[in-house]
Amino acid sequence: MNKTVISCIALCSLAFFSCTDHMKKTEEQTLLLEMRNLNNIAFNEDSLLKTIVSDIEYIPLEETEESLIADMLDICLTNEYIYVLPTKSEYGVLQFDRKGNFIKRFAKRGNGPGEIGLPQTIYIDKAGEFLFISDFFSVHKYDLNGNFIEKKEIKRPFGYQYLIGDDIVAEVGREYIPFAAPGMFGLGIFNLSKGDTIAVKSDFTSNKVPLEVTGIKQVYCSNSPQGLYVKLASNDTIFNLTVNGIMPAYIFDTENSESYRTSSFNIKGEDDMKDSDFLIWDFCEIGNLFMYRAIMGNRIHIYIYDKKNGRLYCTESKYNPNDIIMLNRTFSIGGLYSGNDILPFAPYRIFPQTKCAIQYYTADEILYMKDRGELSASILSTINENSNPVIAIYHIKS
Repeated sequence: MNKTVISCIALCSLAFFSCTDHMKKTEEQTLLLEMRNLNNIAFNEDSLLKTIVSDIEYIPLEETEESLIADMLDICLTNEYIYVLPTKSEYGVLQFDRKGNFIKRFAKRGNGPGEIGLPQTIYIDKAGEFLFISDFFSVHKYDLNGNFIEKKEIKRPFGYQYLIGDDIVAEVGREYIPFAAPGMFGLGIFNLSKGDTIAVKSDFTSNKVPLEVTGIKQVYCSNSPQGLYVKLASNDTIFNLTVNGIMPAYIFDTENSESYRTSSFNIKGEDDMKDSDFLIWDFCEIGNLFMYRAIMGNRIHIYIYDKKNGRLYCTESKYNPNDIIMLNRTFSIGGLYSGNDILPFAPYRIFPQTKCAIQYYTADEILYMKDRGELSASILSTINENSNPVIAIYHIKS
């Protein structure tokens, strides 16, 4: 398998297939997702998308000298605003209105009051009143206009942090830091104000890999209806982190090679991935549908499990991931394709409370699809090679 793909990962889809008997109940709330030997039955992607989405907003983000975006670390939204955490900016957050007009930038990089050192994630509280920016060893609180309120110091070495309840956060330990490091943990649920520990899970080790090089890498998080879904490279389980604890929700039956499963515990060096190994990249739950994307042997697959009828659908992409790897690290054009009037559906963030999903499409991706005749020239006609990304907000049916 191409090493560029292993390190960056790519996904997408075109023609669907289905199978009805590839799901197994492993315990009360855990489903085993089989990934091989599926029966190929044609399925209409456009029909599936229409069962999920009621309306789509395409919002080009205004490009100014202060709002240039190379790529994004994270993104969140309210009824009025879109907040972007860019990868390259002297400011931590760029604020736009829901029409894409640039408003301001705030949370400047630095160590002073209201400044951010190394921002990791952004999120809004349940009441929609405050914006939080997680940093290494701290979390910063702002009002929705970007005014700094307070900073909370946190001693534990976390990497990802999201609010899952009133003053309750779900966290993932720092990537590429060995479990043997002081204070290191795997998954955790904590009280944000008091710092109390509600639940911690750190048994992600292997007797075949020395403890000093065993740790977390290749983390993916997605909001669940009850909290936060998290998957680590070191196992095939998606855990659901809720205010009640940490429980397995889905288990992938990847049947991957022993060498890959062993190397996935090791934070140093590349994974020993074979062409026959599945690499799970992202996933989300939308109503009764659980959607996940994976890559195997430079072939890209999307799976959708319908919890209502018990069917598992799978597609193989027309794109080689190596051809689109530089266009967008989320590979958003590798989603459900419904024709050249709609951008492919591949959610980056799901917001169950507000029943919407969000994705960003780079100008390079949009122009790539237009050059191939896969996107109508009339869609987003003002986009050029220097444009900022386009935000797609998908309104999810109940």
